[in-house]
Amino acid sequence: MRTKRAAIAVAVLCLFAGSASAQDSSGNSDPGASTGSGQARITEDQRARLEAKLRLADQIMHASASDLQKSTSPVEKRQWLREVLYSMNLEEIQAMGVPGGLSATTDAIARIKKVPPKTLGSTSTDLVYRPFPPCRFIDTRFLGGPILGARGYGLTGTGATNGGSAACNPVTLSGVANADDFAAVAMNVTIVGPPGAPGFLGARPVGSTNSTSLANWYEAGPTVQASNSAVVSVFQGAGNKVEFFGSITDVVVDIAGVFTRPDATALECNTVQNTVTVTAGASFVLVNSTCATGFAMTGGGCNVPTTASIVSTNPLGTTQWNCAFLQGGTPYTGTSFARCCRTPGR
Repeated sequence: MRTKRAAIAVAVLCLFAGSASAQDSSGNSDPGASTGSGQARITEDQRARLEAKLRLADQIMHASASDLQKSTSPVEKRQWLREVLYSMNLEEIQAMGVPGGLSATTDAIARIKKVPPKTLGSTSTDLVYRPFPPCRFIDTRFLGGPILGARGYGLTGTGATNGGSAACNPVTLSGVANADDFAAVAMNVTIVGPPGAPGFLGARPVGSTNSTSLANWYEAGPTVQASNSAVVSVFQGAGNKVEFFGSITDVVVDIAGVFTRPDATALECNTVQNTVTVTAGASFVLVNSTCATGFAMTGGGCNVPTTASIVSTNPLGTTQWNCAFLQGGTPYTGTSFARCCRTPGR
């Protein structure tokens, strides 16, 4: 929200990379070191790809800004477009270019989304956006008081420890193991009632020397408010912190999602089988087991009693297993089975 006496002087979407890699207490960069949870930290390549993606998303958002403002439900459409762009990988956004205008952008998204992306994200190069309903994580009016200089906030707890909501827990809402998985956080930052003017507020990972402003104001007073959205890189270490810095002001922060590494996801598998009765005196009997649409066969086989014989057992293509059973002196039951798997959600 903004009154007529305040102004925003930076882009709607920013990535404050600052100290992109983790640092030890001496300030040495250590992008490959493990965190307390035993997991590898976010790599420089992952952060670079994220920054490149966000720069392109920012250009697309700016090109669509005029149409978004004129559309019905502009706030909701702006949020939808931002989340769609955040969820796309770098190659998809690069293929879009900057269409220019909301209609051209939505057409480009529909076209690109029909092109299959990489089947699975690389844990060494890709980051994924995990949006959740925006929630209040920081409100210095209720706890901590106005920010003066610089103040860091960890992402391991709930908003209740920062004057926000107890239900606002980025770890729980994003579904990750702990805040060590966070590479960056998407937030909306509002300055409230700055006592002096002109002034500015910035956001960055703790330990960064970045000095870029997120919001600027030119008049002071209890009714002055200004807000801006940003994606802020997270310092990975004790507390997994971001910090706010600048002129004296109360700050309200709503978090809407985080960027993390992709999960290692188990396959969804099932076994399909088909049974046939082999009668005495028949030369041989064929029976197949076929995977359902969308599943690929990862293996299979044939089962018969110990007194019976299998002529052949082999896959037919990528979705069917074939068995041929030899006649017996007495009837018996033979079974063909196929193990069928797919990546969940596809």
